[in-house]
Amino acid sequence: MTRPATITLKLVKGKLARTEYVFDERTTCVLGRADDCAPRLPDDADHRTVSRHHCLLDINPPDARIRDFGSLNGTYVNGEKIGQRAAHQTPEEAAALPFPEHDLSDGDEIRIGETVFRVGVQPAAGGVQRTLELPRCKVCDREVGSEVGARSGEYVCAACQARPAAVAAMLLKLAYAGRRDLSSIAGYTILRELGRGGMGAVFLARHQGTGEEVALKVMLPKVGDFGLAKAFDQAGLSGLTRTGTAAGKPWYMPRQQVINFRNAAPAVDVWTLAACLYHALTARYPRDFPAGRDPWQVVLQSPPVPIRRRNPEVPAALAAIIDKALQEKPAIGYQSAAELHDALRTMTP
Repeated sequence: MTRPATITLKLVKGKLARTEYVFDERTTCVLGRADDCAPRLPDDADHRTVSRHHCLLDINPPDARIRDFGSLNGTYVNGEKIGQRAAHQTPEEAAALPFPEHDLSDGDEIRIGETVFRVGVQPAAGGVQRTLELPRCKVCDREVGSEVGARSGEYVCAACQARPAAVAAMLLKLAYAGRRDLSSIAGYTILRELGRGGMGAVFLARHQGTGEEVALKVMLPKVGDFGLAKAFDQAGLSGLTRTGTAAGKPWYMPRQQVINFRNAAPAVDVWTLAACLYHALTARYPRDFPAGRDPWQVVLQSPPVPIRRRNPEVPAALAAIIDKALQEKPAIGYQSAAELHDALRTMTP
């Protein structure tokens, strides 16, 4: 029996409904006073200095990082302020400022307003054989201990991550072996590569049982979080990506997934599918990501631009469906792929 690595936030000062938050898989979460934050801080007199979306935690046990979102009164790690906007700046102006990320270690304390959390880092544990062996790349079998540190799980080395065909073949092999999180691609074999771009590669694949041919896209590493890119995290195939880098820009990500990556519902994939269709029709992303602005803040603060503002030639009926699919408040417009499918089938010109 093995025990996964965990990151724990334990409440040591303050009044919250929960006193401990345990993370044992890849996740992001936003701390603040907004209803959609988790952990959510109280909206009371002791926390008036806390922003609605105050700071971001990026977790991939046993690693964790924190970044202030340009809050008015800052976030503190072990008593040291790690980010704060000037009194005259708006949250939107602060979103364009480069607030650095800070690695968190076991025993660190995070203070937000009058609430204090202590960070606990628990490395993975297992049998004797596991502790004596270094992790190996699932594609080339090379030792990757120096690349992944103490993380548990399965890994693809940096060299193989640059070879989408090898990664796709490995994922299909895992799916064939019964990996439930990869069941949607089980039974397919790759025929040939169709094309490659800055985000990934597309392959022609055929189902062994039905003969159905599909286009299978493999995303190059944490570029997006749709389809196989999500499986990278679920299978332990991706490391912690520094937010704010080119690879971390959430172009196809709804705000629900930034707020609570781990517990994102299937509707987020519907949103991302609609975002891909949006891009195909406009050559633009649903949101504008200005240079220098924090992309995570863009997702949290900027709603998608109606598609006909990008391309007035998109038929009105189709535009209405896409705009609804990209709705995020109070919930994503279509909660399942079936709902979106039915809307498209019954669309009238």
